[in-house]
Amino acid sequence: MCIRDRLWYVVAAAVFHASHAVRPIAYISVGAWLARQWVLAKIVRAALPRRPVAGLLSLALSAVLPIGVLVDGKIYNEGLHAALFAVALWFLFKVERQGAVDPRAVRRRDALAFGAFAGLALLTKTTALVLPVCFAALLGAWAWRAGLGRLRPVARSLVEVGLAGAGGWLGVAGWWCVRNYRKFGHPFPHQYMLRQVAVMHDHPVVAEPLSYRRPIGWALPTQFEWLGWPYGPWSRPNFWANLVGGTWSDILHRGLCRSRLPGPTVTAWRDATRVNFACLDA
Repeated sequence: MCIRDRLWYVVAAAVFHASHAVRPIAYISVGAWLARQWVLAKIVRAALPRRPVAGLLSLALSAVLPIGVLVDGKIYNEGLHAALFAVALWFLFKVERQGAVDPRAVRRRDALAFGAFAGLALLTKTTALVLPVCFAALLGAWAWRAGLGRLRPVARSLVEVGLAGAGGWLGVAGWWCVRNYRKFGHPFPHQYMLRQVAVMHDHPVVAEPLSYRRPIGWALPTQFEWLGWPYGPWSRPNFWANLVGGTWSDILHRGLCRSRLPGPTVTAWRDATRVNFACLDA
């Protein structure tokens, strides 16, 4: 069981136990897609109340993004994580709007709900750590804006809002972080820590010094080898290439470029899938 996807596995196991079938697990992804659309609709409506066409276009684009259509209809953990992340983001959006003028106007229950959903998102994937970081940055920005002269009147509200958010997060995910720290020596362990020998066997580049894996050229938009190999073997991918080519073309090609097409093929994904060169060129 992957340490960072535990919540998804628990939910998937519950669905399997109730249905005694594998396919219904995919409805977790479908439900997650609906949740994200709902959250996006609420955020757009609140941010652009006089621009209904902009909201409609946003929802339409979100609904038909190819990678979304692929992931949100299959058995996969990313959909649940994205949905929980989106709900937490909605409550963070509400907190920011409520305290835009005065932090004392922030409803504590919204900060608590943010922390709870941010904790659930963390139980699904560790990248959700960015949520409490943004929450802390928001409180810091409010304190900075108040300055020394106005900080005292709002200090209590800032502390209360911060404790509400932190309490919701710790109440949901704190036990998990403590367990990980006691068992693995880190609150957010990665497979590189837990399976270091196995990872290095499959990907020797991980054993190399970080300065070699991430040279100066890695951070500059000057390497374009990725254009000729969209799904990419495990190598030293350029930082900007990952940003530009961030549509997960590896998963798309894995699922859509099968060897049934005519023409030469190449093995990918640990030699488990044959990918067609014609499809890669396209």
